Order: sequence, then C-alpha cells, then structure tokens
Amino acid sequence: MSYEYFDYILDWPDKPTATIGAMVGNENTWRIDLWSQHQYRIMSDIQRYIDDGWEPVTEVGPSGFDIHYSGGFLGAHRYQLRSFCVKLRRSR
Repeated sequence: MSYEYFDYILDWPDKPTATIGAMVGNENTWRIDLWSQHQYRIMSDIQRYIDDGWEPVTEVGPSGFDIHYSGGFLGAHRYQLRSFCVKLRRSR
C-alpha cells in the first residue's frame, strides 16, 4: 500500500516561554499544561483531516509540542514553545 504524508504544524509566532522551578515541575509539566490549554483547537483541526481520510502516524498529545530548553538559573529552567506537530498519512 502506498501512502502520502502531511505534517500538521501549529506555530506560535510570539514563541511563548515558561520559567519552571525544579521543585514545581519540568518540561513535561509544561507540555501537559499546554495540552490542556490547546487540546480543543488541535483536536478540532486534526478531526477535519481525519474526516478527509488522513490518519495520525505520531501521537496527538503533549509529545507533539516542540519545546526548546533555553537555559537555567538558580534552580529554575527556561523553556520556549516553538510549535506543535503531528505527522499524518492517507492511502493514495
């Protein structure tokens, strides 16, 4: 079977950041928080692709966020959100 592939990418032009104290959480904590904030929009978009015959190949969830570690200081870590990506495919 032959497939065509497509990357669903949601970008944040302002590249939001988060500074997270080591006692409070880490990158995964922020991923889960971001997912709870953006899940409805992302799932609505992905559902439109599924309705057109596409299927997700990668996880649709917190792991789809591209987060860049931008340094740490005094026990805190700074992260920057780059984008959210899910790879999709459908039969040709």
